[in-house]
Amino acid sequence: MAQQLNKTRKVLLIAAIAALLLGMLAWDLNLPPGVIHGMPYVVLISVSYWMPWRAAPAVLAAIATLLVAIGYVYSDARVDNAALALNIGLETAVLWVTAFLVMRYRASSRSLEDREQRLRALIATAVDGVIIIDDAGTVQDYNPACERLFGYPASDIVGRNVKVLMPPPYRDEHDQYLQHYRTTGLKRIIGVGREVEGRRKDGSTFPMELSVGEALAGSEQVFVGIIRDITARKAGEQSLRIAKEQAESANRAKSLFLANMSHEIRTPMNAVLGYTQLLETDPELPTPYRRPLRAISAAGGHLMSLIDDILDLSKIEEGAMELQPRDFDLGDLVEGVSQIFRMRCEQKGLTWQSETEIEDRAVRGDDRKIRQVLINLLGNAVKFTDHGEVCLQVTQRGSNYRFRVRDTGAGISKAARARIFEPFQQAEEGNAKGGTGLGLAITKRQVELMSGKLMLESAPGEGACFAFELALAAAEGT
Repeated sequence: MAQQLNKTRKVLLIAAIAALLLGMLAWDLNLPPGVIHGMPYVVLISVSYWMPWRAAPAVLAAIATLLVAIGYVYSDARVDNAALALNIGLETAVLWVTAFLVMRYRASSRSLEDREQRLRALIATAVDGVIIIDDAGTVQDYNPACERLFGYPASDIVGRNVKVLMPPPYRDEHDQYLQHYRTTGLKRIIGVGREVEGRRKDGSTFPMELSVGEALAGSEQVFVGIIRDITARKAGEQSLRIAKEQAESANRAKSLFLANMSHEIRTPMNAVLGYTQLLETDPELPTPYRRPLRAISAAGGHLMSLIDDILDLSKIEEGAMELQPRDFDLGDLVEGVSQIFRMRCEQKGLTWQSETEIEDRAVRGDDRKIRQVLINLLGNAVKFTDHGEVCLQVTQRGSNYRFRVRDTGAGISKAARARIFEPFQQAEEGNAKGGTGLGLAITKRQVELMSGKLMLESAPGEGACFAFELALAAAEGT
């Protein structure tokens, strides 16, 4: 129906134009030459700006040129050929210049209209809210996303001050900001995203992210606000915060439980181990009882070691473990550790190697933790190596000292390497030979506490190499 109506309108428009052209020709023929020849056609070509056909100015100019020539030829006035050609040429030039100008202006206007339509379509379909206000705070544009956010239709907001969408104190701050900006030109929120609150039509408020930009619409200064509802994000952040607080509370409760448990177990266990040692030193103790006593002592020692590991891990997780730096001789520390593991390797039939290449032996650091890290790593190396060798290497480069513990044991698979530094995690060999799975977790965190990084290189059947590097300052007494 609409297409039929448009078609009828076009037919009527063409008929009207044809009638005007015939009327102008008849008028032209009845006027003296040179009076208004071509002028009515210029008016008609100018009016073609509003016609729906793109080529209308050129078509009308061509028809008008023909009619001007006909008007001169069939006019009763006698004009010599030179004057006739000059008149026709001048009027034709006027007609075509007019047509050209109308077409250029029309193309420019249509281009501007297209850009404006695309811009409006972009604003209308934007997911985020878009509000445009003038320098007085009056809303000039308000897209559908804003209608959904605030509950106001555009007809209720356009023409009103934007502060109707703001709860206190933002409402008062907005007027003060505009006044301050108009008088000083200082920008406080333009070009900067910030979190504020918006006010819906029903009076409820919601958190939103607001970004404000400045632009010139002709000679008028406007401000463009981009609004995003962050209610869901804030709810997610709140949930994460609550979950974090609950996890921290549970971790503190766990640490407190472990501390109390260790105290309750350690007190009677110390008594058991003390009496065991007394009995072992009794020369009158019958031989059949000595072996069970040694088993009790070993099991008690293992339990005490497990308690110490759990407490160390809890202290690290709680952030309660601190460094205690002091001056010490790194060469003596390495030599002392070497003596311990040289004997352990001999007892197991392994070759022990210690390679120390350091120039500055007197350093400052936490020697207790360095010793504990080396003992843990070397203890694992001896434990999981059945034949071959265990090697400790210490080298120096400037103030950095690199420690490497290498063995020829069964090696560690890629899957096990991914989790081996986590608490209570062990490789296949570790599960077979026993252990708590806490040693490497504690070792890794102690190295990190000393600003180092524990690294592992290993493959099944090729042994393992643990390495870390520490920056140790020179001893203060040197």
